[in-house]
Amino acid sequence: MDRFGHPWDAAVHAGSKKKIQDGSWRRKQKVTAEMVVAHFRANPPAANPPAAPPAAPAGSLAAQLPLQTTPTWGQVMEAFARRAEKYSTDVIQTVLANVGIDPKTLHSHPEQYRLAVSTLGEKCPL
Repeated sequence: MDRFGHPWDAAVHAGSKKKIQDGSWRRKQKVTAEMVVAHFRANPPAANPPAAPPAAPAGSLAAQLPLQTTPTWGQVMEAFARRAEKYSTDVIQTVLANVGIDPKTLHSHPEQYRLAVSTLGEKCPL
């Protein structure tokens, strides 16, 4: 997995399977970051059956969020990508870790997508 939680994918990543300095997979020549986001929006990584998440503590951000439609993996990736130019990977990962989300395994926990998107919107505004 890279810093965005993407598995290596031959369609968009370099055959060397090396990561660049920021922790993301090296892209193929002529493949832009936007193309990678679009690829994973259209082809989300196969998710392993998620373990049941721990119940949100009363008063936590998760407990306060209104029930609504779960975002898609593409919407989660868009939220990451839109903030990646303004915030460092460490900041984004720390913000998510503070609410119990591991960005490296988020793709296999769709029950955390809504919390991830709302947390990024609140703690990492555009």
